[in-house]
Amino acid sequence: LSIWNQGYTNPGPENAAFEQELLSWTTSLQVAHSLPTDFFIKAGFQLTQLEHLFAYDGQNHAQSIVLTATITTIYRDVVTGLERAERGDVTLEGNSYRQVRHYNQTRLYQLPISFGKQWQHSAWQWQVYAGGVLHLSSQQAGRSIREGLIYDYQDASRSGVNPNWAIAASLGTDVAYWFNPNVAVHFGGHGLQGISNWSTLEGVEMRPRILNLEVGLGYRLR
Repeated sequence: LSIWNQGYTNPGPENAAFEQELLSWTTSLQVAHSLPTDFFIKAGFQLTQLEHLFAYDGQNHAQSIVLTATITTIYRDVVTGLERAERGDVTLEGNSYRQVRHYNQTRLYQLPISFGKQWQHSAWQWQVYAGGVLHLSSQQAGRSIREGLIYDYQDASRSGVNPNWAIAASLGTDVAYWFNPNVAVHFGGHGLQGISNWSTLEGVEMRPRILNLEVGLGYRLR
């Protein structure tokens, strides 16, 4: 389970006013290597999908609609009672209202690496660690707004966000219960703070913050 914030500095881009971060998810596979005096180093592969809602409510510019061949006047002969209709074009002017709801997604392929220390008491184990995450690549799909125009995007060239090869610092903790010498269940969490700027827009700074709450299984190879 991932809770996140896009981390724009003020003022953010135009689209920031219409976006709301949603609960997201992260999954990972990591290998840890024990070092002397209960220290360890671990690394692996991590997949994160960040979800957010694009919600736009706005009034469009004044628009004109022309109704052709519309009855404009009806004439009635008071003697015979016969009616004659006169037709012409009628122009109507007004404002339209637009509402957009779209769920945007950013999928990150990440390489985490960290260094930490662990304490063991009977079947329980506690770890604290710090390190970094490298975003190897990403996939994006969604809808945004720029200069008042709403548009769809499928990649970083249109979204204004490019996390590829960006770096984030990480800090976390983990509690494990070992059912036997080889198998354990883990509970924990770690936070990420973006160091690199994800935004490709001029004058915009974006360094996301992500909090991951975790549960998983561990297996001791030896």
